[in-house]
Amino acid sequence: GMYADGLMPLIEGLKSHVSKDLKQIFYADDAASAGKLESIKGWWTSLQNDGPIYGYHPKPSKTWLIVKPEFYSVATELFPDINVTQESHRYLGSYIGSENGKAEFVKNEIKEWTKDVTGLTEIASSEPQLAYAGFVYGASKRWNFLARTTPGVSELLNRLEYHIKDVFIPVLIGKLHVSEQLRKIFALPARMGGLSIANICQTAELEYGNSILATEDLTNAIYDQESLY
Repeated sequence: GMYADGLMPLIEGLKSHVSKDLKQIFYADDAASAGKLESIKGWWTSLQNDGPIYGYHPKPSKTWLIVKPEFYSVATELFPDINVTQESHRYLGSYIGSENGKAEFVKNEIKEWTKDVTGLTEIASSEPQLAYAGFVYGASKRWNFLARTTPGVSELLNRLEYHIKDVFIPVLIGKLHVSEQLRKIFALPARMGGLSIANICQTAELEYGNSILATEDLTNAIYDQESLY
């Protein structure tokens, strides 16, 4: 918190570059901007020059610029020291970029999540309550966050749901097979007789819609570059 407060003079100084052609945002010490390439270049140069004064040291090797394919050549010339992509890249737990890039990003995330679910399945064979708590209060929050921040991922999450339904839940409850009817019941909250193991394929779009509504004021404040929110 103190470090973020210490960056306020830097953030205020960079506002000289903010216009209809450029927006900036800081999430703690994670800086980002969006707009026309020439405007981003001026913002990036100022960030590199002024940042060290406030203890902020931008690292070009860890910085990514996401552009449309038609601007890729120009972007690589303007920003020879940073990574440039015309596909997509991870940003704050979600992604920015093309549909193909999104699909690849979600695919890679699911690979890691299925490993986690497999690990919880092994635990569930001897400690079902522990595995259940780890799933509901831990692992599932990761794909819930993805659903809330990334649109159009419901179909991409089918493989994960399959792993939960046919691998994790059977071991958790001591059954060889979980019917579709039982799966629907287990997706209900505990107060309604379920297990709160939601089917993320069915809830992803709802989660995203709710997130859009909940963050509408903040989104507008960022877009309009308002100092107070």
